[in-house]
Amino acid sequence: MIRSRISWVMSLAFILALWGCAQNDTAPVARANRLQEEVQSLSTSRDQLRQEIRKAQEEKTKLLAQLEQARQTQLDLTKERDDLRQNLNNRTAERDHIQGQIDQLRKGIHAIMEQLDTMATPSENAAASVN
Repeated sequence: MIRSRISWVMSLAFILALWGCAQNDTAPVARANRLQEEVQSLSTSRDQLRQEIRKAQEEKTKLLAQLEQARQTQLDLTKERDDLRQNLNNRTAERDHIQGQIDQLRKGIHAIMEQLDTMATPSENAAASVN
C-alpha cells in the first residue's frame, strides 16, 4: 500500500509538473517575441542614428570647406586692403612732395616779382623826376 501511495503521489507530481510546463510554455514564446520586437526596433533606431551621424559628418565636412574658403577670402581681402593702403600712402607722399615743390616754385616766383617791382619802382621815380 505504501508503494501504491508513493507511485500515486509520484504520478500526481509528474502530471502536475507536465501541466505546469505546458502552462509556462506560452510565456517564453511571448517573451521571445517581445525581445525580438525590441531587437528590431533597436536595430531600426541604430540604423537611423548611424544615418544621422553620417549626415552630420557630411555637413561638418561642408562647413569646414566653407570655413576654409572664408578664411582664404579673408586673407585675400586683407592682402588687397594692405596693398591699397600702401598705394594710398605712396600717392599721399607723392602729392605732399609735389605740393612742396609747387610751394617752392610759388615762393620763387613771388620773390622774382618783388625784385621786378623793386627794380621798376626806381626807374618810375627817375622818369617822374625827369618830366
